[in-house]
Amino acid sequence: MTDVKFYRPKSELMEFAEELKRHFEVQPPQNSNEAKEKIKEITGIERCPTQVRIFMKEIGMKIRKVGFIPGKASTPEKQQEQDDFKKNSGTFAGKG
Repeated sequence: MTDVKFYRPKSELMEFAEELKRHFEVQPPQNSNEAKEKIKEITGIERCPTQVRIFMKEIGMKIRKVGFIPGKASTPEKQQEQDDFKKNSGTFAGKG
């Protein structure tokens, strides 16, 4: 039986995979651009954000999406509406 070996290029970053993974577990980057800058700082290798995301997935890191908390209402009517909602939360306040 013939053993077929296809050419599969390896990223230069894989040499630094363990070091980078330890660093990112302690100080996770906010986005791929921040990760790109840290990788360049640690290894001297520069990659585009897309390649950085692919590398991060390969070493077992996950992208986390974050939300935001809306600010206070700007008008007195909206503030009253928010207060009423907080008071009635947990109870059915709909019509019908």
